[in-house]
Amino acid sequence: MTFRLHALALAAGLAILSPGVQAQQEVDRAAQPSPAPNQLERVEVRRTQTDTDLRRREPVAKQLYGRDELDKYGDTQLSDVLKRLPGINVSGGQLRMRGMGGAYTQVLVNGEPAPPGFSLDNLNPNQVERLEVSKAPTADQSAQAIAGTLNIILKDAPRIVQKDLRVGVGYAKEQPMVSAGFTYGDRALGGVGYVVPISFYEWHFRNDIDGERLGSDRFGKAQRLASSGFDRSFGHGFNVSPRVNWKLNDDESLTLQGFFVDNSFRNQGENTTQVLLGSAPSSVLDSTRNRGTFAASRLNLQYNNRFNEDRRIELRAGLGRGGADFNFGFLGRDAAGVQTVDRTTEGRNRNRNATLASKYSQYAGEAHTITAGAELERRVRDETRRTLENGVELLPGIEGQPFDATITRTAASR
Repeated sequence: MTFRLHALALAAGLAILSPGVQAQQEVDRAAQPSPAPNQLERVEVRRTQTDTDLRRREPVAKQLYGRDELDKYGDTQLSDVLKRLPGINVSGGQLRMRGMGGAYTQVLVNGEPAPPGFSLDNLNPNQVERLEVSKAPTADQSAQAIAGTLNIILKDAPRIVQKDLRVGVGYAKEQPMVSAGFTYGDRALGGVGYVVPISFYEWHFRNDIDGERLGSDRFGKAQRLASSGFDRSFGHGFNVSPRVNWKLNDDESLTLQGFFVDNSFRNQGENTTQVLLGSAPSSVLDSTRNRGTFAASRLNLQYNNRFNEDRRIELRAGLGRGGADFNFGFLGRDAAGVQTVDRTTEGRNRNRNATLASKYSQYAGEAHTITAGAELERRVRDETRRTLENGVELLPGIEGQPFDATITRTAASR
């Protein structure tokens, strides 16, 4: 009985208040400005493409890996990302596919061949937009590889202001390693956008070596040797890959991409040989030291025009240069500590290249694409090296002479 009285009282109160509430709502509606008859409200729809969406849209047989895969484990080197991808093996900084050596696999940066001496360890994943892996030659890109092609697409200019700073600290064997990456991007007036990724990195590796080998000495007698030692490699470097996009209209765009890398490296090693059977070799205490620098730069200009949803044309031009300076030393001693071998190799190399390329693609039906392209490339290499052993120059008149080569390559495919 008490519950019914409370319910009746509540209903009566609502009935009394409802006219006042309705009147207040009418006043609020009248206070709000009514939209113009022909005025439409702005609607903005955003959608982030996943790796699966990229693979579905790709007209040729490729494996595409976007930011989902690159950001998954917070890697600081691109080689660490590639080691997890199926069908790819990274050994000694070289990329291998389909069980073949590194010389059979092609590495491209934005569709252009990577500069000589380029290492996957020198590129931070934060500078990469996506990876394109092709297991067979196609007309869609340069087909100079037998095992396959890895195309590294660097970051595009963002739609909004981008400020990203990443710092990593690791520990390798005897000392810490620091890596850092900073990216700044923005959109300017006139459809111009830019992004500037900068990366700094260090490396420090040490391998301890223990082994035995059975063979013959120079007199043909049985020989069994045990060796132990270490090999240490360390260095540092940085790279910058600025990119400027100019959207001329809805169908045309112009892109200027730069890539600059500079690093210095050093290697040290020692090896001790113990004679288990037979005679001792001429050197049982060996030490090595290597040091050098590497630098490369490249500038690419690309023009894209999409005539309609089914046809597009792409024109590219690029200039690049790079080189390295190196000094390798080997010192050997016998069991008594007397020096037996002192060998030093020093030299330098310089590379220059220029490329022109064009590509036309058109959809043919629902599942086919017609692609035609042409390339023109010219490479020039200059190299000098000199080797001294115990103060005597090896191969005088040959080893120390300047070496230069020029390669011109033309290709057309469809």
